[in-house]
Amino acid sequence: VYDRARAAPDAMAEDAPRLAPVRATEQVTGETYGGLKVACEDDARARFAGRVTVVRPGIVAGPRDVTDRFTYWVRRAARGGQVAVPGRLDQPVQVVDSRDLARLVLQLLHDDRPGTFNAVGPATTVTLAGLIQACAEGTGATVELVAVDPAAVAEGFPLVLPDRSWDALYRRSAAAARQVGLTATPLAQTAADTLVWDRERGEPALAVDLTAEQEHALLQSATQSS
Repeated sequence: VYDRARAAPDAMAEDAPRLAPVRATEQVTGETYGGLKVACEDDARARFAGRVTVVRPGIVAGPRDVTDRFTYWVRRAARGGQVAVPGRLDQPVQVVDSRDLARLVLQLLHDDRPGTFNAVGPATTVTLAGLIQACAEGTGATVELVAVDPAAVAEGFPLVLPDRSWDALYRRSAAAARQVGLTATPLAQTAADTLVWDRERGEPALAVDLTAEQEHALLQSATQSS
């Protein structure tokens, strides 16, 4: 929804500049996704002026999330040892526990509260390194994070942003949502619960993954170039 090219460097509130609405197509692609969401918001407000509740979730994480974006790091952290991170360790990350999101939506419905709310977490700012360490804590493992070349892995690696120009998208303010009931499950707890669910379902193949051999090669290359 938000226009990262016009975003302020600090936390974005709900009134931050948005993308232009897309109305020429209903096909969802990387280029149209945000603009289509803007068009949906605008149409809802036009039809139900003053009575619309808009929830803008961040990356949703937790049990039964089948996108693999958070689950990848949970599963990898649980194995412990050196972890190849194909991105910046200091990159910001925002994920919201699916159960916190569900509680917020139910509360807003119960209160019949209109408005726009960024549903993002955790409660405090976290980096990509911090998120992986929290996954390790929640799964009882110990990890050593090693930054590796992002160009050596498939595009769209879980939670990794292409470059710093995208960081604003992981710097949204959840202040308004927290004032009306958004809770914040600790990342380590979300990771622990996700691991239990992932193992119960048999740890199926992930959409994006690294084999042990691929990760070893990345770690070797990073060590040799350091």
